[in-house]
Amino acid sequence: MTIRRTSLRKTAVYLAVLTFAILAWNLGYKTLGRAFPTVSPGWSESQAVEDAQRIINGIHSVGIVKYSHYPNGPIYVLIPFLKAGLASDWNTLRLIPLAISVICLALLSWRLFSLGKSLLDDITTAVFLACFILQPAFYIWQGTLHHESYSLSLVLLSSVAVSSRKGFSPWILMIIGFGAGWFGYDFLPGHVLVLLTLRIAVYFGYVNLSFRKILYLATRDSLFFISGCLYAIVAHLFQNILFFGSVKGGLLDLIGSASMRMGLEYNPRYNEAGNLSGTFNPLIISRDMAKSFLGGWQTLERTGVSYSGIYKWSNDLALILMGVFSFGNYFVNWAKYREIGVHYHRLKIAAFLIFSVGICLSCISWFFLMPNHAANHFVNLPRHFLLGLLLIGYLPLTLRCDTFSFFQSMMKPMNVSTRFFILFPIVPLAVSFFYYLLLVVILKIH
Repeated sequence: MTIRRTSLRKTAVYLAVLTFAILAWNLGYKTLGRAFPTVSPGWSESQAVEDAQRIINGIHSVGIVKYSHYPNGPIYVLIPFLKAGLASDWNTLRLIPLAISVICLALLSWRLFSLGKSLLDDITTAVFLACFILQPAFYIWQGTLHHESYSLSLVLLSSVAVSSRKGFSPWILMIIGFGAGWFGYDFLPGHVLVLLTLRIAVYFGYVNLSFRKILYLATRDSLFFISGCLYAIVAHLFQNILFFGSVKGGLLDLIGSASMRMGLEYNPRYNEAGNLSGTFNPLIISRDMAKSFLGGWQTLERTGVSYSGIYKWSNDLALILMGVFSFGNYFVNWAKYREIGVHYHRLKIAAFLIFSVGICLSCISWFFLMPNHAANHFVNLPRHFLLGLLLIGYLPLTLRCDTFSFFQSMMKPMNVSTRFFILFPIVPLAVSFFYYLLLVVILKIH
């Protein structure tokens, strides 16, 4: 009987995964031809296609056509399809990020169902996936040719890699980090926080780990992803230096654009809408972002950026159902295991608070770290809410009492060569940063 139930559950899971993949594809495919100015900015998508075609025609320098201060991963993805003649118009090309998104969503569905231990878990997972897919901020952006779709797909993929106790490979996480670093920088802060939060939840289930040890192990694992991102940034930096033909030109372009976007300086080379750091309040923008996600865009007179009533990015009923089932399942599981002892309850409270902080910070980290860039691209902010929603889906399945076991290291302690490989990209980036400070602060070169 048990074997039969297991077989029936596997069949049901496979059908559910297929159903959610079809739903995501169907909703995403229907939006490919829509001309939402917020979804398909003419300059970004047309520029991506145009630059890919120019690279094919040999009109480039070391793989860069025009925009050197931003990674060109989305452009490079299009090149083999354009060169093979498999796609030429926008809507056909948009099937590429859409297909990647659906595949990563299917893997996410499989992972969430595999973490479940009861019928309530399966129902909670099914409700969460349906509600997640029905968020316009997800399905409308699946087919964008800029970095947003690829970046979110990599978040889904990496969450699958880190949410399991068995078979966790930090080197796969590093490869995903390298890819994330080549597709775009905007999602990286939130991406790191999602992975760190999930690893904390995984290690929480081991009864012989202290809270300090949990934080150490989760941070250690996350360093592999961060290192992959740093390797991508170092590669981009060297590409920039070759493009400009000088170290000075490459540094002023890449680090200069980053410092302006972070509000650290006013850099006339990248004056998108003036220096906004004096008027851009991240706390106020957090409130406006929540309002915009739930009720349509507001006019931001403080920054001079207006996105008034363009679109509504949330499905409110789906949000309510997602919250009720995920948090409800979590607290039901907690109540079932009252006898586990005061120590573990304290540990669970601490872990839940950190998990909650991770949910919040993953949503807002981008515009806290890059306020000037976020102000000029306010329309991209709703996508970051999906990172918090993703963690809510994982909450009842990872941070729970009935998965306690004893810790056995899932990876060998880092030897000298591994530590060197992980930390190496910090060296060229640190040298580049100090050289940039010499140019800008001391020599006053912009």
